[in-house]
Amino acid sequence: MLRRLKASISAVVLMSSAIAVAQVALEVEGGVQKSISAKDWAAMPHQALTVTNPHTKRQETYEGVLLRRLLDEVGVAAGEKIHGAELRNYIVVVAKDGYAAVLALADVDPSLRKNQIIVADKLDGQPLDEKHGPLQVVVPEDERHARWVRMVTKITVRRAQ
Repeated sequence: MLRRLKASISAVVLMSSAIAVAQVALEVEGGVQKSISAKDWAAMPHQALTVTNPHTKRQETYEGVLLRRLLDEVGVAAGEKIHGAELRNYIVVVAKDGYAAVLALADVDPSLRKNQIIVADKLDGQPLDEKHGPLQVVVPEDERHARWVRMVTKITVRRAQ
């Protein structure tokens, strides 16, 4: 597949009582468009990850949807289909404040790495606060949390030339 692949996942905050709920819009440029409502998000399989915060040295448990699962929603190659040109795909995660980080598509696929990257909506059982949420990418294998993008507004899949 030589065409340029671009998928976007955008986060929007909705207020329901005092709880922030994430609604995620998924889109493949020139292809699939899908909006995941708060209800759909809640119905997706969630995974919990317990990590040690490098600053406070305390254990934290994040809960959210696997990034790989969100990519499945828009038809991004997975498993045995990630080879050849697909290995040139990379993911750019952008925050509300303009911070951005890059992940290789191979980083998020369990057939290539055990790194279970999630898009978290909860920390220690509570919705993420305004400083971190409504969504935060959690990369558990990273020693430093430089790619742990908080306040996620957009996730784009691109292909390197």
